[in-house]
Amino acid sequence: PCNGTYGDYFDNRVFNNSNGTLDWSTSPWEEIGESNGPTSGDIQVTSDQGRNRLRLKDNDNGGEGVERQVNLGGAVAAKLVFYYRRSGLDNSNDYVTFEISANGPAGPWTELFRFQGPGTDAAYQMVEVDISAYATSNTRLRFLTSPNMGNNDIVWIDDVFMKCGS
Repeated sequence: PCNGTYGDYFDNRVFNNSNGTLDWSTSPWEEIGESNGPTSGDIQVTSDQGRNRLRLKDNDNGGEGVERQVNLGGAVAAKLVFYYRRSGLDNSNDYVTFEISANGPAGPWTELFRFQGPGTDAAYQMVEVDISAYATSNTRLRFLTSPNMGNNDIVWIDDVFMKCGS
């Protein structure tokens, strides 16, 4: 059973970082809506406020993002923690959703958070949520941009961690 932590600090400019006690490197972030890797395009791992972080922006009609599989099978309890910062979001049509599926990429997907404008955050904000209801061997996470985000509308994500146990 899942007992430990999966994590990604985004400290390296790759999609297979694994910073927890459980190995997450074999299930990297997969791009949605583009396929040019972690160092180019709208979705990439790049520097913000002196550290590498996941950058989500879109100027190609929305629906770009990343998703990642995690094995939470056998966990009685599971908790997700990550940090986000909005930059230049003009209005409520500029947003990034965080969604989860207990059934892999096939879904159904449940939107747990929406990071929308208007707004720019000076500092990173923490999100913490119980994801025990989605804890399976096929749990999948994803971040998706809205169709209205432009080139200067950005949501930054950092320090994604899941703790699972029995």
